[in-house]
Amino acid sequence: MNEYQGNSAGFSLPFKLPKFSDISDKVGDLLGTGEFSNRVGEMVMNATSETLISADYSLNMAISDSINSSLENTDFAAKAIQRRLKSDNSKVVSLTMTLCDVCFKNGDQHVHIEFQRREFLEHFLALYHNKELDSEVKKRALEMVKEWSESCQNSHLNNFKEYYQKMKNKVNPSNYQHKNAAKHNFAPNFNQFGMSPGESNAPLNPAQEMIKLKVDLVC
Repeated sequence: MNEYQGNSAGFSLPFKLPKFSDISDKVGDLLGTGEFSNRVGEMVMNATSETLISADYSLNMAISDSINSSLENTDFAAKAIQRRLKSDNSKVVSLTMTLCDVCFKNGDQHVHIEFQRREFLEHFLALYHNKELDSEVKKRALEMVKEWSESCQNSHLNNFKEYYQKMKNKVNPSNYQHKNAAKHNFAPNFNQFGMSPGESNAPLNPAQEMIKLKVDLVC
């Protein structure tokens, strides 16, 4: 098998093809129109750099103050944050979530409204499709959205609750599986036939013999 040969369905390339959105992001960076081309976007990039040893909370607070000061800065920051959440680097995503949490907890109402937009929360849900990320990063994302949901439970910002449930289902799909398994449970109910599992060795009358034969054929 050569390096271009994959399974019987076709072949696989020896490298990972970039997504169209990644190409678009790079073009925007080169043209100076990307998410990091403005001052707030540049601050977000620096606050989530993989070269950092740990989160820079002073820079995170500076970003929070900046987005509280204007709707335009909130929009700039949200777009830059979404870009960083698409990273395959677990450290970058983790630092981005730390920045999100700082901005949310210190943010005004318009910041909360921006964060609960479906377009923004879709990036958190998409983390579960990124196989390059550590499971701890995904677990932290779930806990953070849950916390946001609980803090906004008495407001009209109900998208947090919806996306928390979607993310939770990604973590534990057995909730759905159990519901469907119950619908297709063919285990026999011996009690309704005057029998019990413990009586399987006891002599059976003709009617019970017929029932047991049918049950054995089904199971």
